Amino acid sequence: MNIMQKEFVPLLKEATAECRRIFKDNFRTAYLHGSIALNDAVPYISDLDYYLVVSKDIDGRDSNRLAELEAGLQSRYPVVNGVHINVHSTEELRRDMFSRFILRYNSVVYSGGDIVREMENEGCDRLFPNADTAKMRLDFARQCFSEALGGGQPSNTGEIPSDTFYAARKYARYFAVIEGAYFLMSQGRFSTFEKENVISELRQFLLEIRQYSCVEFVQADEISDCAIRTQSLCGVALRNATTGFEDILDITERVLYDPVKAGVGKDDYLKTVRPLVEWMFEKIQNA
Repeated sequence: MNIMQKEFVPLLKEATAECRRIFKDNFRTAYLHGSIALNDAVPYISDLDYYLVVSKDIDGRDSNRLAELEAGLQSRYPVVNGVHINVHSTEELRRDMFSRFILRYNSVVYSGGDIVREMENEGCDRLFPNADTAKMRLDFARQCFSEALGGGQPSNTGEIPSDTFYAARKYARYFAVIEGAYFLMSQGRFSTFEKENVISELRQFLLEIRQYSCVEFVQADEISDCAIRTQSLCGVALRNATTGFEDILDITERVLYDPVKAGVGKDDYLKTVRPLVEWMFEKIQNA
């Protein structure tokens, strides 16, 4: 397990102890998802996404106790802006390949064994970080981005902070970093959802596009004029389509690391990042 940010450790310990008390031997594994899992949370702004796996389906009494637990934890630990405990049985998880994909690649085990790897080692079908997985969720991603552009609550982000600068940061995490990671999957370049890696890989991809668009055909006598013109036009089109994307990544990094200092509000950030996000969606669709 990764070392957690110290501000959230008491909350995580109590949440786990209480879940173990409620479910006893039914408790299997607790995963952390989101910014706390990535050590990228902002105290008093970020929320807790806690994914609990239990041996058998829960009943209405369990659901009520969990709701009370969430409310109690939120009251006692205002260091988070929300507490979300999602509970699934092992059988539900066995059938849900996408949840297992998220737990494997964008979550960390906090307590218990890594049941996702256990299931896969037993032969459960799984998703891989590739173009097929990126395409599978593309309609949902487009819907969420459309919701954000329309001023609504996106289905994928959880509650948006009321502070416009931290709202911009949350949009940067979801629409530049997470969608950027799925774009990298579609290009066979994914390695992690961590923001540093995703931004770096996106920059490298854009650099390679610029280099491709500037290729000189030193063996022109062996290539038809038509082929030369076609390849040259493709390179120019790629370069033109991505003009300004490096600047968008620069702004995104500033928003991610110090949103208040960056001074970019949520509406301005969405307008800024829109060309990059829509381009990534198109590339995923055509991968």
